[in-house]
Amino acid sequence: MERKGTVVMRRFVIGVCVFLLSYAGLAQERAVAAWFWEETNLATVNGTEYSAQDFKNWWWNWREEATPLPESPEEFIEWQLLVQEATKMQLFLEPTYRSKVGTFLKVRSLMLLQEEEVNGKVSVSDGEVRNFYREEYIPKLRARVFYYIAGSPTEERITALRNGILSVEEFIALKPEEGGATYHEEKVFRIPQLQGEWRTLLEDAKVGEITPPVTMDKGVVVLKIEERQGEDPQDMEQLKGIILKKLQARKADELTARLVDILGKKYNMQVDEEVLAQIDLSPPAEELANKLVISSKQGDVTAANFWGSLQSEKNFREKNKFPPEEVDVLKKRVLASMISQTVVSWEAADRHYEEKEPFKWVYRFYCDHRLNKEIEKRLVEPKVKVDEPELEQFYRENSERFSHPEMVDFMLLEGETQTISAMWQKISIGHDFFEVAAEHVPGGPSLQQMPVSQLGPELKEIVSSLRPGEVSLPFAFKNGSALVRLVKYKEKVSVPFVQVKEQIRQELSRLKYQQAREELLRRLKEGSEISINPKVWKKLRKELANADVAVKNK
Repeated sequence: MERKGTVVMRRFVIGVCVFLLSYAGLAQERAVAAWFWEETNLATVNGTEYSAQDFKNWWWNWREEATPLPESPEEFIEWQLLVQEATKMQLFLEPTYRSKVGTFLKVRSLMLLQEEEVNGKVSVSDGEVRNFYREEYIPKLRARVFYYIAGSPTEERITALRNGILSVEEFIALKPEEGGATYHEEKVFRIPQLQGEWRTLLEDAKVGEITPPVTMDKGVVVLKIEERQGEDPQDMEQLKGIILKKLQARKADELTARLVDILGKKYNMQVDEEVLAQIDLSPPAEELANKLVISSKQGDVTAANFWGSLQSEKNFREKNKFPPEEVDVLKKRVLASMISQTVVSWEAADRHYEEKEPFKWVYRFYCDHRLNKEIEKRLVEPKVKVDEPELEQFYRENSERFSHPEMVDFMLLEGETQTISAMWQKISIGHDFFEVAAEHVPGGPSLQQMPVSQLGPELKEIVSSLRPGEVSLPFAFKNGSALVRLVKYKEKVSVPFVQVKEQIRQELSRLKYQQAREELLRRLKEGSEISINPKVWKKLRKELANADVAVKNK
């Protein structure tokens, strides 16, 4: 037990040293580059130099599409301060950090391996496209398809059509009760894509031929062959995109299978067929459970492990309503999946893409990003607490934000003073407002809806004096006069606290989070030595600005 603890501690120390050395190596790379070429040192933070290239690597990963270029490198400096502090606190040893970074590296390494060994090697020539077109899409038949009910008088008409006594046009003109088809259409058939009876029926069919009847669920079908086409450059061009995708997928599958085979040999994957044969859908007995099904240089799979994967696959297929399979077929699929996923994961890790450009900088950025998150979780989040009294106070102090405003619906008639007065005279003696308005406003006045607070002072006073349905006296408006009819008045309604409580909590939490983070950065800045080279920054910003303009102009 003591020896095991010593080994664990030794691994822990080694892990810390490797991490710190990687950062020390990066710092040395920066220093050498700056000395050998030209002045590229953008900033120095607590003795660590950051070059213009360091800023670029950060900016290209940190920015979003619409993020404007900053006026100063302040956010970059703040980012590095948080990274430095998190590194001092050894937050890279936190389980959440290790898990997030490990998952990110695994997924991206798998993607890079696939790009390197599969996608990057897939190429399809024009000749391959042509051959696939010939094999899978031609010959192509255009045919008239006639549907009718078995035993109906139509069969006699079909015989007459077949013998040339009746033309296609005459047959189509017949109603079903006269022996015509119940339905007919023109369709295109690609022979290589047909199966079974249809393939046999049409493979050697000639132009002008009428096929024997084919019974379907609700009747009978016959076809008259109108045209038989061979290779057509225009047709092939239209299908080229589809053909390319199919050929690329086929080649990708072949390359993947070849890669898995090569890696299986590299990692010496061995399958014990005797142990595999003993595994079924019931839990393995104790003497079988610990036997190895798969063994390799880097890891083994026991019968118990394999059985667990077998059960997961079976449950997945049942849940998604896949047809049931024989146990041996299921075992074969699970075995192939386990071997391929395992060896590919090992190979992706062994290639250490995180040490190679360009992914090297993406990985470094993600590591720093996770360190930022860890230090914020440790030093910022604990200060973000919002209690009930704070929520209620915010609600009271911002009552206008959490209420529906006082609203009015009204119609406004405006025009020359004489016209408005004449309209008022008619309305005042009982004429309908809308009929009077329609005489002067084509289509009548439009309904306006507006918060009372947004009305002008005079209009607000007039509208407030009316009841729904009432029309005001003429009043001076702009360069003439106006009448207003109040349609509806809606009082101000406060939204209940319980409905906006979580919204307020989120807003206050964001505010407190920002304040706590700013306070942390303030303290870090006060305790740090920071220098910025304005000459390098000016040159760098101009370069990045020109690059953005070039991208936008493309």
